[in-house]
Amino acid sequence: MVARVHRLVQALPERFFAWSPVVREGSDLPDFWVVEEKTGRCVHLVVSDATEDQARGPGLFEAAEAWRPPSETESARVERVKDRLGEDAGAGAVLFPDIPADMLDKNIGGWPRAGREICRPAAFTDWIDAQLGQALDPERSRTIRSLFCPETVLHKRHAMRRNPSEPDVPRFLTWKQEEILKTDLDPGADGRQAAGDFGLLVVQGVAGSGKTLILLHRALLLSKLRRESRILVLTCNKPLQVELRRRFQELSGRSASVEILTFHGFCLKRWPGEDRPRVLQASLRRSLLDESLATLRRPLLMRRHLEEELAWIFDNGFQDEDTYAKSPRRGRGFRMDAELRAGMWTAANRFRTECAKEKAADWNLLPLLFRESAQGKELAGYDAILVDEAQFFAPVWFDCLRAFLAPRGHLFLSADPTQGFLRKGTSWKSVGLSVHGRSRRLERSHRSTRAIMELAWRVWSTRAEATDSDIVVPRMEGMGDGPAPTWYRFPDVRSEFAWIEDQVAGFLDGGGAPRDILVLHDDWNGAAELRERLESRIGADRIADARDGSKPQALRVCQLNAATGLESPVVFLSGTQRIFEREGSPELDEEARSQARDEATRKIYMALTRAGWRLVVTSTGPLPPEIVQCFGANPPTGG
Repeated sequence: MVARVHRLVQALPERFFAWSPVVREGSDLPDFWVVEEKTGRCVHLVVSDATEDQARGPGLFEAAEAWRPPSETESARVERVKDRLGEDAGAGAVLFPDIPADMLDKNIGGWPRAGREICRPAAFTDWIDAQLGQALDPERSRTIRSLFCPETVLHKRHAMRRNPSEPDVPRFLTWKQEEILKTDLDPGADGRQAAGDFGLLVVQGVAGSGKTLILLHRALLLSKLRRESRILVLTCNKPLQVELRRRFQELSGRSASVEILTFHGFCLKRWPGEDRPRVLQASLRRSLLDESLATLRRPLLMRRHLEEELAWIFDNGFQDEDTYAKSPRRGRGFRMDAELRAGMWTAANRFRTECAKEKAADWNLLPLLFRESAQGKELAGYDAILVDEAQFFAPVWFDCLRAFLAPRGHLFLSADPTQGFLRKGTSWKSVGLSVHGRSRRLERSHRSTRAIMELAWRVWSTRAEATDSDIVVPRMEGMGDGPAPTWYRFPDVRSEFAWIEDQVAGFLDGGGAPRDILVLHDDWNGAAELRERLESRIGADRIADARDGSKPQALRVCQLNAATGLESPVVFLSGTQRIFEREGSPELDEEARSQARDEATRKIYMALTRAGWRLVVTSTGPLPPEIVQCFGANPPTGG
């Protein structure tokens, strides 16, 4: 019966919001809470599963004294609901989808009733309108929603948008976020039994739209619905893994068992066999690459080009040289003739052979070896695998995930194509994923202010080629106001870092919390030096490398390539000129320059959208003119 009413509620006009508790047993809550968006008027709905036969009275072989009319049974339930919600919770009504109205009392525990005549699309909306009570005050509404759908309540540290000094009031997933959270979760026992049979769901959205929030809340909800399930959360870098673990522990109260790993950490932990390689030493890796580079005899070819091409070969898992030679290289960044392609294939095989001799693999080769080791083996599968920042996962990586996904398992992917869709121009289809009808889009950022998001989108739309249909255009209306992002140019690194130190110290001296600041630098060495200087200035206990999860209250410092998925109310983006250096290199041909520009655009967009309230950009050199123009009324200011 609940499922029938659920379909009616889903079909209500867009001016209505509706909530349904996923877990009902022992909750004494209504089956639905329907709210009119503009007025806030609402009604609670209790759905009876009684049938018409039950309403007619005891059967021939049923003892009369044991029979209770459905009205009496639901009256007792309504009283329990009122006790749970409180008398000031608003209007309510009771629905009997299988019983004609004339067989029922007009009031059930003081609430009006409706029979099967109302439980049809033509009549339901008008009836709902007639049952709406007065609007609840905001605090009472938040309290009821917290009781009704606790899985939608945000932890106070997870609402990163807005001024850190704003009042600390409960926040919730938006209606759109909640809808995605519960996609495929039908109400009642039948829905819970199907919790492991979702298949694929892809969520694509702008930066700060809540993709990670949905992923974490969904992982927690799955762990509660099916406690025996094995659930895995994966991401692409260590700082984000640390952040996801912290946030999930805060959300779950450490009560749920969910594995949260980087993809490469997953490979090392779940290696299927005794042949797990060790990680190749950096010095030996450079030596192997340089030896291969020398055999190619191309004076303009750099180690970086060889490294990127080998990574592409391993990421795609080409079976033979002919398949590799015929594969389009659009967006790869440099041109290759047939002879160089053949040389690259030979270099890739030689690199694999030398790694095998050492019983080692670099990070690019590791997933391919993992996939090969898993073939033909019976693996203990996960009931659900949820991937954050899936746009950075390569085709071979998805093969590995499928190998470890249990039959009828669930694969949930969160992605922002603007930041680098699927490793150099591949598509969901090319990695074996059919997303038609299984994709959702989030167009509104709930992390950043309008000023920050407008800057980021101006940068993106000014520099990027608008040819990718997967790009999600942000909706700016209704976004919160905040300080305009600023750019400061300094004569040298020393003065840039000293100024950032002063600004951070001033923020903390003024009562700001260290955890509300994220400091980014494009270079590993620059990030390390900034961290050391800040430790000396304000204390090592208040500063942390973003890869270190031992100090959750500390200010975080991170190298830019590892910052994907991180967020903070206040962000300092330093060394910004380095992002654009490669695209200005005179050695690049047209294709390589276009690729370098695309990579820089995606990186700066990602960096700008880490900020929720205050964004400060610094550099020790000029930025491209179109970037400068994007700052509008905020021209560069000398340090």
